[in-house]
Amino acid sequence: MNDTDTGTHTDTGMDAVPAPHWPWWHWRRLTRGRLRPALAAAVAGAVLGGAGVAWQTGTGPFTDDRACWGALGKDDVAALFGGKTDIRASEVELGSDRIES
Repeated sequence: MNDTDTGTHTDTGMDAVPAPHWPWWHWRRLTRGRLRPALAAAVAGAVLGGAGVAWQTGTGPFTDDRACWGALGKDDVAALFGGKTDIRASEVELGSDRIES
C-alpha cells in the first residue's frame, strides 16, 4: 500500500481515477454527444463552401494558368522565337495527300 493511504479504497485493489473535467469550450468536450454531428457538418459545409467560392471565382487551385497569344507582347515573342519580332499568324488548312501507287 501507499504511504498516503487513508483507508477509504475498496477491496478491488485499484484506486478510482476521476474523469478529467474539461471546460465547455475544450475540443474533446465539444465533440461528444449530439454536438459531434453538427460540428462535423459545419466543418464540411465550410470546406465545401470555400471550395465552391474558389471554383466560381477561378482562384486557388482552380486558376486558369493558360495564356493566349494575344496577351503576349513583342518582347515576349522575341524571347520565344530567338529575337525575331516579325512573326505572323496564319491559318493553314488541313489536307491529306494520298499517295496512289
